[in-house]
Amino acid sequence: MALAKSNDAALSAFAFAKDTPNGRRPQAIAHRGYKAKYPENTMSAFRAAVEDPTLKRCFGVDARIVDCTWEDIQSLRTIQIPHEPMPRLTEFLEWLASPGHEHIWVILDIKLLLPTFCQALFNNRAVLDRLDRYADDLFHAIAVTLAGVQPAPGRPWRERVTVGCWAAKYLPLCFKHLGGYPITHIGFSVDYARHFLTVPGVNVSLFLWTIVGPRSDYLLRETRQRRPDRAILFWTVNPVSYMKWCIRRQVDGVITDDPKRFLEVCKSYKPEEKISHSWATWKVVWQQHWRMLMKGFAFRYKHGYWIDMKTVRAYLENGSM
Repeated sequence: MALAKSNDAALSAFAFAKDTPNGRRPQAIAHRGYKAKYPENTMSAFRAAVEDPTLKRCFGVDARIVDCTWEDIQSLRTIQIPHEPMPRLTEFLEWLASPGHEHIWVILDIKLLLPTFCQALFNNRAVLDRLDRYADDLFHAIAVTLAGVQPAPGRPWRERVTVGCWAAKYLPLCFKHLGGYPITHIGFSVDYARHFLTVPGVNVSLFLWTIVGPRSDYLLRETRQRRPDRAILFWTVNPVSYMKWCIRRQVDGVITDDPKRFLEVCKSYKPEEKISHSWATWKVVWQQHWRMLMKGFAFRYKHGYWIDMKTVRAYLENGSM
């Protein structure tokens, strides 16, 4: 299997909402596997469903993943029962390629090392260049891994894997190493997301708590009217009232820790029912709006405020930045 060479971002038709006996419904997308019941990012969590910088939360080891080798990690087991090892991407892809799993698709959420605000502010080139090399190496390693695992017959990885991209800065790496794969911008800003929608073939996955309100309605209307070939996903949706809210807004996918609960909500949801949210969830909405306002400024300062469409078009046309 050869590495991807196409420079175009494929359209991910598999990410759109699906027609069901109960009406058109968003797809249930398991967040890090069936996280509500099993240790996240383990094979048991992935099987049951059908990104941390350190190992501390899941494995109880206070070390950064980037500083560890596979030999350091392979013997670790999760704190949560059942005590599971961390799977390699190869193992996960082999499971996806096995019989009976052909209908499953994934968002490959690529987490990268980030500079501190001061390192970005003072343009610390030694640090920034090292992080850029790390990002390039990571995207290349993912491309090699995808190329090294035989997909299920008739189901190439380009039809089952969409590349999660947080920052516009890394779009060139998506095209360079994973050309031909669909791209999904993962983020928490409606304004920033709208710029990603100007790039051919890019879908959007937005943080639920920062888009509740009229701005999300505007984004959904604009996308349906002007870019109906793009999918809109929301993460991480756990309260039942917001699961219903997503169904009513006709989003394409709901990323949740409890996919089983969401599927039950999809079956029981009635278009005429009144949806009410608790005061506790409204409190979370306001807290997250302010938190993400500050975080968003710092994030975009580090990675650029807008997408350089001239540069992106040059790469799509010529294959070089």
